[in-house]
Amino acid sequence: MSETYIIIGGNAAGMSAAYKARRLNRDAEIIVYEATGEISVGACGIPYYIAGEFHNPNTMRARTPKQVAEEGITLHLHTKITSLDSTKKEIYGVDSSGKEFKSTYTKLMIATGATPFVPPITGASMNGVFTVKSLGDAKDIREYIYTKEVKTVSIIGGGFIGIEMAEAALALHKKVQLIELKNQLMPQTFDEDMAKHLQDEMERKAVSIHLNESITGISGKDTVETITTSKDSYPTDMVILALGVRPATEWLADSPMEKTPNGAIIVNENGETSCKDIFAAGDCVAVPHRVLGNHTYAPLATTANKLGRVVGENMTGGNGVYPGTIGSGSIRFCAIEGARVGISEQEAIAHNISYKTVTIEDKNHTNYTHGSENIWIKVIYDPYNLTVLGAQLIGAPGAELRSYPLVIAIQEKLSVQKLGFADFPYAPPFSRTWDILNVAGNVAK
Repeated sequence: MSETYIIIGGNAAGMSAAYKARRLNRDAEIIVYEATGEISVGACGIPYYIAGEFHNPNTMRARTPKQVAEEGITLHLHTKITSLDSTKKEIYGVDSSGKEFKSTYTKLMIATGATPFVPPITGASMNGVFTVKSLGDAKDIREYIYTKEVKTVSIIGGGFIGIEMAEAALALHKKVQLIELKNQLMPQTFDEDMAKHLQDEMERKAVSIHLNESITGISGKDTVETITTSKDSYPTDMVILALGVRPATEWLADSPMEKTPNGAIIVNENGETSCKDIFAAGDCVAVPHRVLGNHTYAPLATTANKLGRVVGENMTGGNGVYPGTIGSGSIRFCAIEGARVGISEQEAIAHNISYKTVTIEDKNHTNYTHGSENIWIKVIYDPYNLTVLGAQLIGAPGAELRSYPLVIAIQEKLSVQKLGFADFPYAPPFSRTWDILNVAGNVAK
């Protein structure tokens, strides 16, 4: 009897699983249900599409429905799954015509992703207010922001999307103001001392940054005209809500499936949930963390794709293992770039982890070649065995790429001493004879 693999969600994690499962089992029935009309969209590219770095939004598509069908995968778009019965192995939903249905599975994967957080304030649904998540969002924002009437753009939230959208708005010659609830930019990514370098660059580019400030309302006549915060009111022509995402798991409220307080589904290293024969991956899950040793919510494209591939293997009877996240992420804002791998100093404190830090300021390459500028590195390490626990880099071009060897250092539990004499490539346009990574490794004790 042929097996039936059902996948709920057709973006990064879901389609990675579907394709892997198809390669390993040519006979199984594979069905993907997607609530929207879009699949395999790389939403990380949205800010750069809006900035005009490319002009065809379909460039962000990894696969089309036609390509999926050619692989023998059945795809149902505009189909919302509303509940499941893990005992009967049945899911229930509403199809594109509005008709209710049920379907039985052998193995099930949940990849419903996440939804942008919209604060419960007046005017959040007003014309001129946008979230940044889907291809539809991208097209709507681009059409709106390109009009001559939009002169001032207000970004609410100073995380990845907020910073990237600020850069996009600047590229379109808009006045930009950014509101952030915490006392620093990117509070979930960088420590305050490192985030300050990003803030300095943004302010040099004339971005008006408002820290320790929360949005309380949006107002206007036919379209947005003013935002009100906990401190003041500001005129604006457009608002972009970049306040993070929440796991799209409300439909599992009655399920016994184990979840974190924010609703993320807890999975093990095989992508399995607490319910038999049900797997999950993507922005709706909490995954194992290599350094912290617990489960963490890491809604990242890299995590979704890797765990999705593991789930596709294991749905077919394999034993694929996802080794865990270390929270790697990177950012660009105009001429400055940054990266973070492993844990931050804030996380070490929050989890009672013993640590030491070293922070180095240096140049990205030799002084006598064009473009020599400052970069900063902060390394968090174990004070006893000196293993690298985390690192943050920010500064001129070349800063982000230097995070790559640090990923390996964290994953392989290497000591900071190994960095000191690591034989990194050297040429005057790219580095210094003693790279900043070498210096950090030699200074850390």
